[in-house]
Amino acid sequence: MKWPLLIITFVLAVAAKGQSFYKSGKSNMYYFGVNLGVAGNSWSSRTSEYQLFSPYGQKLVDGNSRLKAKTNSELVEVETIFPLGDNRIGVGLSFEFFSLLALDVETKGQFQTFGFPEYFKTDKFYVQFERPLFTNDPGTFEWYASGRIGAYAFSMVRSTSLFGESRWGKSVFAGTKTGFEFSVMERFYLGLSGLFEYKYFNNSGKEAPEDITHNFFSYGVMLNARVSFR
Repeated sequence: MKWPLLIITFVLAVAAKGQSFYKSGKSNMYYFGVNLGVAGNSWSSRTSEYQLFSPYGQKLVDGNSRLKAKTNSELVEVETIFPLGDNRIGVGLSFEFFSLLALDVETKGQFQTFGFPEYFKTDKFYVQFERPLFTNDPGTFEWYASGRIGAYAFSMVRSTSLFGESRWGKSVFAGTKTGFEFSVMERFYLGLSGLFEYKYFNNSGKEAPEDITHNFFSYGVMLNARVSFR
């Protein structure tokens, strides 16, 4: 998905340069946005009194261990944004598709890498606060930063134990994003942003004393499109 995003960004940037722009009065507008992106993810996890099985049914962990993995993901987001003084606040839904190939397992000082093919999705709901950092006089270009916090759930998981038997537990995340956007035509904006996100997961307390905790650190780039309305 990386090359299509780069190509689309280049084409839209060239097209935007040739457009006639309009002063937006952006501080008092409402927006509907769609974001597409790719991310790299680093996992740092641990298990306690836990049995972890691969998708093939092989027992990888029986007790305490540390887990590490790297994955790629693709993101699709929809959001609605409202004015808040000179800033903006919004709510959104984000769907992230992960591809996991291998899992590093450390138990009793021994380190092993196992093939662990898994494809799963997170469904995220978030609230975000956005602050413009710079807007040019015509209102056709803006650099902004935003922060978000929310909760998520897993779906499409084949493994019976990667996130616990129930696959429901404590799952929260927070992130920050900075980017820029151009006015392509009246009330329509395109931009590019960089994203950093942290996700936390702990399996259901009903499975105690078994415990598995995941920490996800994500770095990504997103193509953003927004339509403004009052």
